Amino acid sequence: MTKILSILALLAAAGGAAQAQVPLSEADFAAGLQGIRIQAAAAGHALAAGVQARAQQAPDPQRLIGSTLVAMNDQPGTGELLVTWLRERQAVVEFSGQAQGRSAHAWLGAVPAVYLSPALAEPPSLRYLAVYVAKETAELMLKDFPDSAERRYIVASRMAESFFELGGTRMTMEDIDGHKDEAAAQAIRLWVEHDPSGGVDYLKRQGVPTLAEVGAKSSAEAGRLVNLKYAIEQMLTVPNDPNAESLRAELAQTEAVLAEAQKSAAAAAAAQKEFAEFQTREQTWLWEHQGTLQ
Repeated sequence: MTKILSILALLAAAGGAAQAQVPLSEADFAAGLQGIRIQAAAAGHALAAGVQARAQQAPDPQRLIGSTLVAMNDQPGTGELLVTWLRERQAVVEFSGQAQGRSAHAWLGAVPAVYLSPALAEPPSLRYLAVYVAKETAELMLKDFPDSAERRYIVASRMAESFFELGGTRMTMEDIDGHKDEAAAQAIRLWVEHDPSGGVDYLKRQGVPTLAEVGAKSSAEAGRLVNLKYAIEQMLTVPNDPNAESLRAELAQTEAVLAEAQKSAAAAAAAQKEFAEFQTREQTWLWEHQGTLQ
């Protein structure tokens, strides 16, 4: 399902509840939606121009990052959520050669760090930097979330929503203020073309495991290790077994691997609940930004 279809479904549901006694005709509904989109488009173009003007006024690299964070925080929604998370943890956000490729993230003890390649600063674009700040912040926020189709979709959504919140459009996602970046465009396109369920299905077809698959694999491995642990324990009951020492070492290793498998299965189960909450928040975001997806 595309984002436009999601918005239409949400609008139809809300319109049906509010106007249950006087249903709108399809023509009236379409006209009302078009009016919303025209107003939002005008506001979006003004926002885009303002954001880019601020980028041109902050040529100093660290000021450019500061302006990006301020711009993200000023637009209620995903950008604000991400910046609040970074600020609460006194995160490091800087241009650095440590960024492999375009960006990277790390934990400096308990302090999260976002590293951006210096190449991202030219030409200056708050919108473009926001996409990569969003990417790495999302990865940091999902540190206990197993690698999966669901995780990758969440990261793509953070990138896309930050882009659109700063005045980005479908027409400009292939060339963001002079940055032709297929990786960024692909992430934004994934979000534009698919709702969460559809995005997960799409990534699954590309070979990315889902949380259900990750959880099932971990649970199966845990079951196998439980049986192995029991078998080793039984062998250790044999008196004067010359292999007892090696069996105890194998038992210790099996218990360690079993604990990891159980931890992975529990993490997948917790992540599935988190993804369900994310889907609800996505519906809220779409409703609040219903006219910004130009």
